[in-house]
Amino acid sequence: MHRRTLGRTGLEVSAIALGCAAFSYSQPSRGWDPHSDEGRAVVHETIATSLDLGINYVDTAAAYGDGYSETLVGDVMKTRRSECVLASKVWYRHD
Repeated sequence: MHRRTLGRTGLEVSAIALGCAAFSYSQPSRGWDPHSDEGRAVVHETIATSLDLGINYVDTAAAYGDGYSETLVGDVMKTRRSECVLASKVWYRHD
């Protein structure tokens, strides 16, 4: 997997990131429910396989499913945190 330096951080990240937004939203018309046991297992396997293949840049946000994406990512990170650069975005409302 090709790596690149992330901005001025010095962190080496894979050229491909794993975006985790879809992990938190149900799509009943396609039979996708990440809240089901089967859905959670698919998400956990997807993250683990991505790490196994050298994708080390994992992107999530608290806004994805009201934090559900971060919860699912966190399940895998309990044992594999040192293998990735974990990005989580925040939303700031400026009045």
